[in-house]
Amino acid sequence: MKPVWVLGNGQLGNMLQQAAAPLAISVNRAGLMTPHRSCQTTR
Repeated sequence: MKPVWVLGNGQLGNMLQQAAAPLAISVNRAGLMTPHRSCQTTR
């Protein structure tokens, strides 16, 4: 199953991660202030 990405790593991301855990769904939280390595481009 593909992971679910949540934009922002605040309270909503935490609640979604807790709700998805019993369903074996991976929730990744992407913070707005710190970009993830996969979102950065190289030149």
